[in-house]
Amino acid sequence: MKTLMLVSALILGTSDKALAADVAMVDAPVVSGVYDWSGFYVGIDAGYGIGTSGYEIHQSPDGLLLFSGPEPDGFLLGAHAGYNWHFGNGFVVGGEADLNYSASNGGDAMYQMTPTGAFPHSSYTMETEVKWTGSARARLGYAIDRLLPYVAAGVAAAGVESDFNIAGYPANPYHAYKDTYIGWTGGIGAEYALTDKVSIRAEYRYADYGSQDFATPGISNSVATIDLQSHDVRFGLSYRF
Repeated sequence: MKTLMLVSALILGTSDKALAADVAMVDAPVVSGVYDWSGFYVGIDAGYGIGTSGYEIHQSPDGLLLFSGPEPDGFLLGAHAGYNWHFGNGFVVGGEADLNYSASNGGDAMYQMTPTGAFPHSSYTMETEVKWTGSARARLGYAIDRLLPYVAAGVAAAGVESDFNIAGYPANPYHAYKDTYIGWTGGIGAEYALTDKVSIRAEYRYADYGSQDFATPGISNSVATIDLQSHDVRFGLSYRF
């Protein structure tokens, strides 16, 4: 009986120590000598975006009346700020916001539906311009010392202007559709710490900004629906406090 009690006590003591060790591995601070990604940071971004924008007017009850597909593309320049928590198991969790000036724009012919199919209208064109973009994203990464691969996703917004132009019309644009679009974004990236304070990054980001409806006086008794998506490649430089 005494032997059995002694063995049980040893097993229970060992289990308690193992459990405590498991908990400590999750909550433990980053090991000394390994780069610590924790803390607040700010930085700048530059990149290039390629977008797609669909324009459609549905004339009830005849269905699709006019459509166009501008593909705005151009450079991006902006700033970001965020905060990271670096856990002892190597995972890095953080939140980040950014705001960017955009030079993306593109145009396309306007196509008109007829009983025999769709044909480009001889005098109608469509142009879409992205004025600015912004986002608030959550980030999840796994640190390999000074290298941090990560994924990120969150809410995205963009200031968009789409112009309906008519050749020879004295006051183009014939219609200017302006609004703030709000949607979602997601992407992947990698960051590398050059020094204890300065890091560089590269990332790919996809954004779907959703669609907006606009009145079309003088064109139809329906509305114009305009959407926007983009694929961005961005490079950044961050400073950690």
